[in-house]
Amino acid sequence: MYKVCTFNNGQKLLIEDNFKMFCFFKNVCLFFALIGLTACFTPSKPTIHFASENTIALKYSAYDALPTVTAEAIDMAIEHCEKYGKGMKLISSNAANLYTAQEIHTFMCTNDFK
Repeated sequence: MYKVCTFNNGQKLLIEDNFKMFCFFKNVCLFFALIGLTACFTPSKPTIHFASENTIALKYSAYDALPTVTAEAIDMAIEHCEKYGKGMKLISSNAANLYTAQEIHTFMCTNDFK
């Protein structure tokens, strides 16, 4: 009535190989899930990439699909331009490169507002 299941040596090796492959793919999936969770991080503190009397460029990590100008970056640009008695205007927002969350935002100091 009941058959006893027995495995030969080749079948045992095949089962072990399949289990190892399953563990490998499980770890790969976990790795990519953790990378996906990095999108939940908050932006880093902006640092001055370049500054002059006429412009300021701020660099920081924002962890978003599109460039994100933070309120802190806007405040830093306003403070910088006020030193020269000028207002601030956002000129460009770009990713620093394709492989990081770094962004560079360039602001122009201008008197167009007065």
